[in-house]
Amino acid sequence: TAIEFRIVNSTNEAIAAYTGEPGENDAFYIEADNYYYLTGLTGIGNYKQSITIEPNYYLDFTAYFQPIPLNTKIINLVEGQTNSWGMTGINLE
Repeated sequence: TAIEFRIVNSTNEAIAAYTGEPGENDAFYIEADNYYYLTGLTGIGNYKQSITIEPNYYLDFTAYFQPIPLNTKIINLVEGQTNSWGMTGINLE
């Protein structure tokens, strides 16, 4: 399962973009009928190798997860075991 992201920097200053890697406590996971864990990332670094996004620019990256069942209708996307960031009730088409 792949989810494509776009981080848009609409501020007047450069920002650092990073995320947890597979197996780390702050890695993304999908919650549905079960938990589906992050298996890979492209286009973004970890907190030691963050990517700078200049003002008024964006960064596209992709997160790869264990496959979710094809009949899944709604998922929650959570970043980290402490639920530091997430989106709930994502309706899949």
